[in-house]
Amino acid sequence: MVIVSAYPIPVIFENGDTTFCSGDSINLDAGIWASYNWSTFAVSEIITVSSAATYVVTVTNAGGCTGTASKMITVNQNPNPSITPSGPTNFCQGGSVNLNADNYISYLWNNGAITGIISATTNGTYTVTVTNASNCTASATVNITVNPNPVASITANGPITFCNGGSVNLTASPNNMSYVWSNFATTQTISNITTSSIFTVTVTNANNCWDTVSETITVNPIPTPFITSSGPTTFCSGGTDTLDAGIFASYHWSTGASTERITVTTGGNYKVTVTNAGNCTAS
Repeated sequence: MVIVSAYPIPVIFENGDTTFCSGDSINLDAGIWASYNWSTFAVSEIITVSSAATYVVTVTNAGGCTGTASKMITVNQNPNPSITPSGPTNFCQGGSVNLNADNYISYLWNNGAITGIISATTNGTYTVTVTNASNCTASATVNITVNPNPVASITANGPITFCNGGSVNLTASPNNMSYVWSNFATTQTISNITTSSIFTVTVTNANNCWDTVSETITVNPIPTPFITSSGPTTFCSGGTDTLDAGIFASYHWSTGASTERITVTTGGNYKVTVTNAGNCTAS
């Protein structure tokens, strides 16, 4: 009795696309036979492959006959993205930097943006996932540090509106900063201010972030009262004279009067204290 066995006709089945991205893999299944000999030297029915090649399997059936099948696997390269900032990634509040993810088919940033270039204005980690023409993806990350600006303020040691002859000191805050005033002083406090002006200070912290604030000092002039009389200041009993202190905001005479003019009928020294619109007085 002669038995003639048929040659096997193996078919390789795959559990996914035979073209995939680097880092992925698929299984190749040669079907059920008595034995297997893959080009990878594997001897199992199923092998897992992750690199590009033509995979060949020789199978043997129960009759000792062999057959061969092959499957070509294509592995596409993943992109290699990098993020290029347009300037420093460490900057002050209110600043920004553009982040460029190079040229790819599509982009997805962790803030939801889908463009190749985004503007970063807040502190944090920015991650972009890019897709190339082979539909393979990869990610890149950059850290952005946004330093807070100081909040500048000026404190006066007294009224900032005063009369000529007075003075005031101005002190900038916060402490432990660098200071540059509009009068070129670089101290935290500028002292003995005696003239009207707008004083501006720029306060800079250790991260070179800054803020500017101003204070207006108003120095009002002292009035110069001058008493004029309507006639001779020496006259006979029964006569009168009118004394005029000039035009000011208010008056206080030694007689108790509070008018610009008073009429006098008796001899003596008459004194007036006047106050101008700047609330400065003189006698």
